[in-house]
Amino acid sequence: MQATLADFSVRSIGSGADAQGWADVRLSHDDVSVHGSGVDTDIVHASAKAYLDALIVSCVRPNQTPSIARPQTMPALYPHKEV
Repeated sequence: MQATLADFSVRSIGSGADAQGWADVRLSHDDVSVHGSGVDTDIVHASAKAYLDALIVSCVRPNQTPSIARPQTMPALYPHKEV
């Protein structure tokens, strides 16, 4: 499957050494757009998790409309875990 990165954003959750990075991606494939998100202390890891999250959604539910495939309110596939 070949997907196109349509949107990418990162933001900080918290501040200082305990800050988390939250990444959001939107992938497009065959006129379908899916959303993925990831959270991690390493923004590169958060970005990779977001991308994989969107790929998984697009593979699991390829024939559904974007609003059904991944609602904006759905939590990240890899949520932050308190230590």
